[in-house]
Amino acid sequence: MEHSILNVAKELASAVHTHPDGEIADYCSAIVREYHENTCQERGELVITCASLMESRHEGTPAGQSTLEKVFQLDTEVKRLQWLDRYVRSHLRVHRLTLHV
Repeated sequence: MEHSILNVAKELASAVHTHPDGEIADYCSAIVREYHENTCQERGELVITCASLMESRHEGTPAGQSTLEKVFQLDTEVKRLQWLDRYVRSHLRVHRLTLHV
């Protein structure tokens, strides 16, 4: 793995709610991970949890828009495709793989 591109925050602990409604349980659960945000800020980067790529119920996000689209201002299909291309290529570089299109 190429550590100059990707930092993996280890999960230190988790607390999971036992509510019978899975949606409610998700919002009442927590994962404690190692803190990497301070070093990312120094490099002008953002910390993104992989699950947040599909998150769409973040406060202030319009219905039908993902949090990712809001945070990165991906308001056109072209911007979303360009962002996704950079994201996938970054992950491939982490594992020293190449995308041939």
